Amino acid sequence: MWLDPGIINSVQALEWIAKSISKGFLFGRHSSQKVGSGMEFNQYRAYTPGDDLRLIDWKMHARTDKYFIRQALIETEHQFICRLDNSRSMDYAEDGISKLLLGKILCACMTLIAANQGDKFGWQSAHMQFPIGTGMRHWHQSLEGIFNLTSQQDVPVDKHTKVDTIYAWITDLYYSLDELEEILKQVKNHTTELIVFHVLGGKEEDLQFESGSTFIDLETGQKIEVDAPQYRKQYKERMEKHLTSCQNLFYRYGIHYVKAPMQKPADQIMKIFLDKYNYLVAA
Repeated sequence: MWLDPGIINSVQALEWIAKSISKGFLFGRHSSQKVGSGMEFNQYRAYTPGDDLRLIDWKMHARTDKYFIRQALIETEHQFICRLDNSRSMDYAEDGISKLLLGKILCACMTLIAANQGDKFGWQSAHMQFPIGTGMRHWHQSLEGIFNLTSQQDVPVDKHTKVDTIYAWITDLYYSLDELEEILKQVKNHTTELIVFHVLGGKEEDLQFESGSTFIDLETGQKIEVDAPQYRKQYKERMEKHLTSCQNLFYRYGIHYVKAPMQKPADQIMKIFLDKYNYLVAA
């Protein structure tokens, strides 16, 4: 879906955009089911040494002279948190759309899908956190905070990691590897899952700018004169090296990496999100 930044000038406009993009993905509530000793009977399995004897179906034993364990489907709760990078580098824009604005739209869409599926959800930035809740009313309340979020000097703060939570982190990955690993340690452990959505501009990726371009460090405000065509090869090599290092770090932590080009339609990015989210929910 093509986005016109001029129309996203209110919470209501952000709501309309999020619903328009997510429309094809809102299939209704789901529930992930795991086999266990719950209430709803699902199947039998053969008894193995070490199983709890209280789970043996003695009526089945009387009929078959074999030991079977009754298994049931246990419905599990899912919790989703969208973590939105609002460092000043996220103010970088192409075709009028900044990374932060695209991140807000994606965050609104992701939490809408979670709300529609009946999951608990919330969102957070480096500086604030919207509480976990459920339902469309909670989603509408969350939109104002997403819409009003501004870029700030990025000083990531420790946040309590939620158990059994799926995180989606929307970021430009402008961190040193040490800083990045410190953030990952705050979020990823054996009880959580993390999907990183790397927002990257097309011109930014290939340094497709003219000779004599002036670049501004959005974090410090420093201006730099660069002959982009002459520097392009070295820039691309350093960019590729950084991204490879980031992806190797994600692999080591068991983190899912998704490249989210700014020129890519938002609904295509959401399709990737939904596929990975539902896969992790069902795992």
